[in-house]
Amino acid sequence: MTHTPDPDLATLFDRARELQPIEPVTVKDSTGNAIVVLPVPKSHVIADLTAQFEQQRDFPLRKRGRLIVETMDSFVVHTQRHRNDATTIYVTPSPGRLSVITAIYNDNQGTHGPAGHRDFSAAWPIQHHETYAGWVKACSGRLKHEEFAQLIHQFGFGLVPVPDWNFVPDAEIEQLANQLGLTITPFDLAWAIQTATSPMAPPLNPSADSETTTLSDDGGADKPLMTTFLLADANVVINTHPNLSREQQADHLRMAMLRRMLAGIKFSSPHRIHEISRHIAINADKGIESQYNPKTGSQRLTCGDIVKDNLPEWFLVYSPIFKGTPAILLPFQLNYHTQNKSLTIGIRFPNQDQLEHGQLETLTGLLAERLSGDGDDIPMIFGRSDVSV
Repeated sequence: MTHTPDPDLATLFDRARELQPIEPVTVKDSTGNAIVVLPVPKSHVIADLTAQFEQQRDFPLRKRGRLIVETMDSFVVHTQRHRNDATTIYVTPSPGRLSVITAIYNDNQGTHGPAGHRDFSAAWPIQHHETYAGWVKACSGRLKHEEFAQLIHQFGFGLVPVPDWNFVPDAEIEQLANQLGLTITPFDLAWAIQTATSPMAPPLNPSADSETTTLSDDGGADKPLMTTFLLADANVVINTHPNLSREQQADHLRMAMLRRMLAGIKFSSPHRIHEISRHIAINADKGIESQYNPKTGSQRLTCGDIVKDNLPEWFLVYSPIFKGTPAILLPFQLNYHTQNKSLTIGIRFPNQDQLEHGQLETLTGLLAERLSGDGDDIPMIFGRSDVSV
């Protein structure tokens, strides 16, 4: 075959047929569409000349390739540069591991649109924030006393004092309530609003949840949801928002009760957590014993002649989940175990998967806002794109 400076595909095929004539055959598929088939003898080798052909051109035939970016800014810049009608963004949650957001620029289009090659994309692996990752990693197993002290030394800056729950935004109250399993039945809310509005309302018929709703499944300060608290808060809501509908008043009452329930959990201060950490580290060689104190309902540590009572059970960390998302309050629970005068500490972070999925939705919302300024919104789908990162 002679070399031509700027060949096209038809010329290449014609030259190849001149060297070894192979006649194409036209067949029909199951839908009746004609397909051209080129039978290749066993003595021949099939060669894809696309790469060689594109090297002879100033530009490739079409865009292709995969890019991995590290920040939202880079993802936005790249997507704004290459977005088109065939662009789709896939959000693939992977709680506890690496979630990925992928933009495919030549995706399959709608019902009447053409199919896409799906080989031109940008992927953004969502990195966990260092503080959050450090605390969650500590939840994977029990820590020796020196490991716990090292953890507090390394990530203790994320510990925050117990806030005044009245000043915490509703969204964070909802997030904490979901994590800790705090629930209030709609029946209880409706009864409280009705009773506060009309003194002649019938007495509360306690349901399975009305007098036994607890602050958490297995820790903190388990207290019943008292009827008197419901009525007291219902009166405050009605007096403060008299013109709202019953449903809106019930929403306000629900948030007031969630705040009251959070206030009933014995969250410890950062000072208390640091104090226990130092105490354990200094006195570990004396042998540590843990006992339950029935008077306070908490555990106590005994190191020689030193006794530490009311051990911390819950504490709060203020940290983003993912890089690029706002910091939020995160509840962690401590539990203590002693064996042969050796102490290990377990850290529990409830409902991690649910929280990460919710924060990924928040991050996706922020991304959608960044991309909404350039024409039509890009379709975003929660699922796996089948395009490897």
